[in-house]
Amino acid sequence: MLTGLNRILKSFFRIVESKHFLLICLIIAALIRIGWVVLVDAQPFSDFGWYYDHGVALAQSKEYITNGVPTAYWPVGYPAFLGILFSIFGPSVICAKLANIFFYLLIMYMSYILSKRLFRSEIVARVTLFVLALYPNHLAYSSLLSAEILFLFLMLSGLFLLIILKPRILTISLAGIIFGFATLTKPQALFIPGIYFAVDYFENRQKVSIATSVRRILIVYFSLSLTLAPWAIRNYKAFHGLVLVSTNGGINLLIGNNPYANGTFRWNDEIKTYFGNTEDEYINNGKARKSALSFIAHNPLKILGLLPRKLFYLYYYDFEGIQWNEAGLNGTNQVYRLGLRFLRIVAQLAYLLIWAFYLLCALRSLWWSDKSRVKNLPMIGFMIQLYFTVVYLVYFGSPRFHFPLIPFMVMYSAAFITSFYEPSPTSTFSRTSKGNIS
Repeated sequence: MLTGLNRILKSFFRIVESKHFLLICLIIAALIRIGWVVLVDAQPFSDFGWYYDHGVALAQSKEYITNGVPTAYWPVGYPAFLGILFSIFGPSVICAKLANIFFYLLIMYMSYILSKRLFRSEIVARVTLFVLALYPNHLAYSSLLSAEILFLFLMLSGLFLLIILKPRILTISLAGIIFGFATLTKPQALFIPGIYFAVDYFENRQKVSIATSVRRILIVYFSLSLTLAPWAIRNYKAFHGLVLVSTNGGINLLIGNNPYANGTFRWNDEIKTYFGNTEDEYINNGKARKSALSFIAHNPLKILGLLPRKLFYLYYYDFEGIQWNEAGLNGTNQVYRLGLRFLRIVAQLAYLLIWAFYLLCALRSLWWSDKSRVKNLPMIGFMIQLYFTVVYLVYFGSPRFHFPLIPFMVMYSAAFITSFYEPSPTSTFSRTSKGNIS
């Protein structure tokens, strides 16, 4: 069995070593996504329909409103992007789906460059690119009008500027602007630049002084704040109170922390009674936050008991994109739906393999290798995952929340897989391209 596995790995690595491998991966990724969009004609519904309708409204009236009144309940980033797109090309679901494909190809390329720099390995970068090209659940998101792909693109773009380019004022400022737009898409992006600079200082404190790190943090957050300022001013005028991004933070906190909470999204009339469900979303949000904080303060054991459930619901499966595609289909025959359900199984197996290799990468670095090599494993991916995990343990868990973490998990998985890499006699790769955990 081990001999057969070794042969498979050797054959796979010979393909990866191909001169045109990068271009082939990008072309294949584009073709299968275009094919998916054509074959799986999922129509916007629920949240996705809301995004589409408000994107159309922004394109036509330049107003972000619900039932005739200003709203900030959901972050404006993705609807605003759709509004710009629809202003140029006209309202079109297919246009939004093609934008998903375009952004994901850029996500793949940035993941390739980032993994190459972080792991100092061409072969790790190529395996990362290959896995993301075929990753089933991310493929399924091509047909969904959701904020996930845009957010991941913005987050990686900001990290790309900070990690790949020289840390000059212009570069850091531009990264801050991009993280500002990412925050307007999903508020979780707000602290990512700080996490990066903290990790960078820890890993390079012999080269980077704390004063330099603080100066860079101030620059990036100054430009990030300028990016958020127009939206915060608009919200102050609309709600007569401070709303940095959205008016659903308190409600989401209440969903995860109330007597009926079960660790994941649960929204019913019993929970709504905690803030009266008035017509004013700003007041609703404030009352919900107050109720949630009161419940947390008076029920610490209940909150601690919910943490394992929140963690479970955050990571337990990875085929929600396929499920939502199926839910958005109309009049599709049963055989077609059975095919999508089979793809769920494939997606879950792929996800479990990524988790297995990801954990083995960490374990091999800590216990199966020379201890001096631990520092060679980049910490930024681990810290970003830890950050997102802690955020959702405070709120509640849902599989789609781990969507932006997959590229990082794939990078570390690729590092483990390529630790068994032996360059072929004709390979242009040196032994140093194996990665940093062997």
